[in-house]
Amino acid sequence: MKFAKRLEGFPSVNYINLYENRERRQYMENQFVKYGITNTHCFQTLRYSQIKDSMIVHIPPFEDGTDFLVIDNHIGATISHLNSIRNWYNNTDEEYAIFVEDDISFASIDHWNFTWQEFMARMPKDWECMQLIRMCSTELAPQKTHEFN
Repeated sequence: MKFAKRLEGFPSVNYINLYENRERRQYMENQFVKYGITNTHCFQTLRYSQIKDSMIVHIPPFEDGTDFLVIDNHIGATISHLNSIRNWYNNTDEEYAIFVEDDISFASIDHWNFTWQEFMARMPKDWECMQLIRMCSTELAPQKTHEFN
């Protein structure tokens, strides 16, 4: 397979997906087939609006007393990620895993000039968590891009 050497040792991919979003689930499955990623777990969930009356979510205000702007979609995604992580933690003995939503693209793998093993070998010995993507709105996006060697 084209990406087998590049992705040797790649961890499990755990992704959250709304039950109703079959197209996104298929999108993820197609990527896994393309890149030969076989250790995958779909954590399916309901929309937060469908379950919020069955739970209590406490979000304290900022230190100055102003309320944190709460958007149901963000709460739902956060709860789903935490449940996915808890499920992984309680049911595997894997040292680490990847957690994503069902709209992530693995297309950057096409352009890697390194292997996953080489990437992991450059991680600090005492790393605990890494974020491989940066998310921000277009209003906050920087005007310049930077390359890191």
